[in-house]
Amino acid sequence: TTADVTHRVGVDLPEELRGALGQIKYGPHVSTAFLTNETSARPWDDIYAIAAPKRSFAIALNQASIVRGTESVRKPGGSFMTFSPASLGKALLDKSDEEVIKTHLTDLDQVLGHGFADSVVEAKTDRWKVASPYCFPGRAKLQSTLMRGTDRVFLAGDYLGTLYTESSITTGFSAAQEAASLLATHRQAPPHSGLSVVA
Repeated sequence: TTADVTHRVGVDLPEELRGALGQIKYGPHVSTAFLTNETSARPWDDIYAIAAPKRSFAIALNQASIVRGTESVRKPGGSFMTFSPASLGKALLDKSDEEVIKTHLTDLDQVLGHGFADSVVEAKTDRWKVASPYCFPGRAKLQSTLMRGTDRVFLAGDYLGTLYTESSITTGFSAAQEAASLLATHRQAPPHSGLSVVA
């Protein structure tokens, strides 16, 4: 769960930990995916990410670039995603899907050129009010408390690191290992019967 949800459901967590979880700040995120049908090579084929200052999105990702390097002949079609975090996302949160798609497509077409908009055959947008955790003054002081967790509650999530999805994966893997270790230790402990046997 995100830190704000963990704070709400973890009513019996130590107060210091619960307080740290309650201080994590999140911002909105709006994303649009575009499927294209171009039949020839494009200038962006080998580019994965494009920064887009002063646009409705901060970055555009060429999802198809991952497969382009494995192709001996350039196959038709492609896929792009645009991401609007923070204030860019906030500006789009209450817009209709059609408005968001049009806004992102207009900007992406201006960034890429070469008839990009004409090659789009499908588009889908989605939005999250609570998406990316943000830094703020004093945030670093919470880190040791968050990383410490408790004896029986193991935290995982993007808010525990600075690499977003990668942080979620690594902390999730560590939390699973700790939980499995704790369960294995309990299974190996001898049952307590209250009886003693003297041989």
